[in-house]
Amino acid sequence: MNSSLIFGNKYHTALIEIVLLFVPFFLLSQNHSRKSYEGYYLKYETYPEDATNWWMYNGLEVQGVTHDDDNWYFTLTFKGGGNGILRRIPRSVPLASGAIQPSNPGIKSITMQEVPELAAHNYWHWGDPDHYRYDEVDYILIPIPGPIIACFRASDLAFINYAHLDGNIQDYAGWCAVNSEGNIYTSSNHAWGVLEYEVDWPTLLNSSSHNALSYVADYPFHDINGSPIQLLHMQGGEFTPSDELLYVVCGSAGCLGIGPGQPEPSDGIHVFETNTWKDIKRSTNTSGGNSHFNYTFDNSCACFVFGSQTPEGLTIWDLDDGSAPFISGQLHVIVDHYNIKFCDDAITMQHFGKNIYVDKVTGVDPPTTPLTGTITKPFKSIESAYNFYPVWDGAQLIIKPGIYSEVGIFDTRIFLKSQGSGSVIIGQGL
Repeated sequence: MNSSLIFGNKYHTALIEIVLLFVPFFLLSQNHSRKSYEGYYLKYETYPEDATNWWMYNGLEVQGVTHDDDNWYFTLTFKGGGNGILRRIPRSVPLASGAIQPSNPGIKSITMQEVPELAAHNYWHWGDPDHYRYDEVDYILIPIPGPIIACFRASDLAFINYAHLDGNIQDYAGWCAVNSEGNIYTSSNHAWGVLEYEVDWPTLLNSSSHNALSYVADYPFHDINGSPIQLLHMQGGEFTPSDELLYVVCGSAGCLGIGPGQPEPSDGIHVFETNTWKDIKRSTNTSGGNSHFNYTFDNSCACFVFGSQTPEGLTIWDLDDGSAPFISGQLHVIVDHYNIKFCDDAITMQHFGKNIYVDKVTGVDPPTTPLTGTITKPFKSIESAYNFYPVWDGAQLIIKPGIYSEVGIFDTRIFLKSQGSGSVIIGQGL
C-alpha cells in the first residue's frame, strides 16, 4: 500500500520511513549524539502471565532470554541448584501453549549435566544469555558464576567452549551483552558499572583454551546528572541494534530468605546511553496511573507470604510483524514467580515498544490509561500522542491516513511514519 505524509505545503512519500523535517508542529533543534530511534518504553502486553507448563514447571526458575532470527532461547535453573538448562523454542509457538512439548522438532534443550566440562566445576547457575553471529554461525553465550562465559552453537545447542572472566575485578556473572563488534559486557552482582571484554573468537570456538577473553575497560554508571550510581542484583542486559543504548534489569526476590536480598530502590529496568553511561530512562513499578514504562513485579512477600516475584533477564527483538503469537514490541523482559510452598513457580514476560499509534477515526479521545497509544488503542490526535505521557526521545509516531487540523511544537527527537493507504495531512485550519 502506498501512503504519504503531507505537512502544510511539504510532501514526503512514506514508501520508506520518513524523518520529520518541517511541519506545522514546529520542530525545535536539540543537541543530541544519538541517531537511532530505540526508546522501547510503551508497555504493549503481558504474555505469558504466571504460566507454568512442560517447559517452565514447578521447581524451575527462569533466569534469562535471548533470540536468533527464528527462536527464543531461555536459561533456567533448578530451584535447589545443581543443574542449569538452555531451552530453544521457535518464535511461532505460543509460550504458554500446550504445544510446547518435547515432541516438537523445533524445541531443544541442553543441561549442565550433559556437558562434562561444566558439570566438573558445578557451573549450574546459568544467567541471562545473549546471541552473537560470528562467521555466519549463530552462538548463544551464557554467563555463569565462576565467573565464566559458556558458548553454545544455536543450531543444535552443542557446547563449544567456555572462557574465564577476570575474577580479580568481578565476583559474579549473572548476565552478559554482546555489542555489534563482538565484545562482551557484564558486571558483578552489585554493579557500579559495566566491564568490557574483547573476545578472541577463533580461540573460543576452535581450541580447548579457556582464556579467550581480555579485559578492556570499566564504564561507571551515572545518573542523569552525572553522579555515580550502583545497581543491586544485576539480572540481565542487552544493547540496542545501534549500540547507542544498553538496557539492563536488576532486582531480586526478597521474602523470608528467598533470593540474595530485599527489594531495593534500584530494582527495575534502566536504560544507559553508552557514550556517557548515564541512566537516561528508568521503569516504574505501579498498578495504575499514567506511567507507560511500567515493568510490574512484587518482589516483597507475595502468595500467602510463601512466594515472591523477581526481575530476571531481557532481550531486544522487533516482533511487530506478528510472527510471535500474542507478542509485539521490541523489548521483552521476564519476571520469575518463585515459591516456597503453596504457589507454582511460573514465568511472566512483559513487552514494550517504541511505536505510538495515532488514528483520528478509531482513536481514543480523551486519552485513558492503561495503555493508550498501542495498536489496539491508538490516540485520536497527534497532540495527545505527543503530550499525554509525554512523548520520549527515540519514540516513533505511527499515524493512520487522515486530515489532522493541528499545530504545536515538537521539542523531543521523534520519528514520524504514516501507515496504510492514503495521505496524512497535518496543518492549521484544515
